[in-house]
Amino acid sequence: MTKQVKILSIVFLLLAGLTAYVVQTKTADHDPSEAEAGLPELPEIEIASIVALEIKRPEDEAVRFEKEGDTWRITAPVNASVDESQLTTALTKLSELELERVVTTRATNHERLDVDEDSAIRVTASNAEGTLIDFFLGGSSRSTGTVLRLAGEDVVVAATGSMRFAFDKELRQWRDRKIIDATPALVQQAVFERDGQRLVFGRVEQGEWQQELAEGEEAIEAFNPGRVQTTVSGLSRLRASNFGAEGMSLVDAGLESPTTSVTLAVLNPPEPAAAPAEGEEPAPAPTPAAPETAVTYVVQLGHETTDGEHYARLVGDDTIYILSRFDSDRVKGSVESFQTPEAPPEGAGGPPPGMGGPGAGGFQLGGPGGPGGPGGPGGPGGPGGQQIPPEVMRQIQAQLQQQGAAGGQ
Repeated sequence: MTKQVKILSIVFLLLAGLTAYVVQTKTADHDPSEAEAGLPELPEIEIASIVALEIKRPEDEAVRFEKEGDTWRITAPVNASVDESQLTTALTKLSELELERVVTTRATNHERLDVDEDSAIRVTASNAEGTLIDFFLGGSSRSTGTVLRLAGEDVVVAATGSMRFAFDKELRQWRDRKIIDATPALVQQAVFERDGQRLVFGRVEQGEWQQELAEGEEAIEAFNPGRVQTTVSGLSRLRASNFGAEGMSLVDAGLESPTTSVTLAVLNPPEPAAAPAEGEEPAPAPTPAAPETAVTYVVQLGHETTDGEHYARLVGDDTIYILSRFDSDRVKGSVESFQTPEAPPEGAGGPPPGMGGPGAGGFQLGGPGGPGGPGGPGGPGGPGGQQIPPEVMRQIQAQLQQQGAAGGQ
């Protein structure tokens, strides 16, 4: 009996502690004594009326957006074009702003709720008449939504839904990172130049790529048109990963006399056909622009950054971009990148146990191996399995052979 009493006492103490914690938590997130406090009044916010927006994150410079006619631009801390999708999301969140309840009226709780000047994201929107709304955006309330505080007020309120994600962005995320934005099917020629080497590819009538050779040039062995298409498709939608530092010169970025570049010749897209009037036959599809009216994009590659990426520029644009390693390799366009990988030499053996045999495009996981190698459990190693490129397969085989040699010593 004594043992049961002790257990019950321990359970009672745990429940009492849990109850005290819940009460304290609710009190910290909401002041019962201020339950009757009214919600602040918000102005009517219409996206079309907003002409300026400023967002200040902790430890960062304020990013200011201004509307010029129907176009938005970043005007501070740099003058640059804006990523319209990101800005539209932020403006939409402002127009949908709805307050739900009072969280606290005490200034002593501002820091804990991340709505103090040192922790919050400050958002200021203006219309033609002046400041429309100015508030400090904090983190998520324990109960619901996102907490915020209007500038000059002590009252902290919860807004419905999630908001912080729409404003909590670095400068590079607000900027327009498009370098080339063309339709891959309209690219007619691609010219890769690197340290004196020049590779030129053009489309034939069927749309497939072929190498265009100058007198005395040799054709690429094991040329693979599909690899040209993959590379061109990526380049036609080229995006920057970041931007060069403000004030960086072409000399600093290695772009004054670059030795690596890619040139894409892209046909102008045809004008869309007008909708036929009722009872009329649809107009024939418009003819694409002639090749001589193609738009030319030239991207040049500069120095490598400390992160292994590269500075780059689009000729005719003063912006210094930063390209990821993957996109930098696309611009370089090496001979190997346009070749079909060599098959493993005869007698090298098949894939290790557990790997399928060679299927369409490479070796595959699972299934019985192809000639020369046993398979593991699973279905047949043909189309439908997960493919392993032959070059990766050769690396795996080499490592297994080294391990086997080491184990036999």
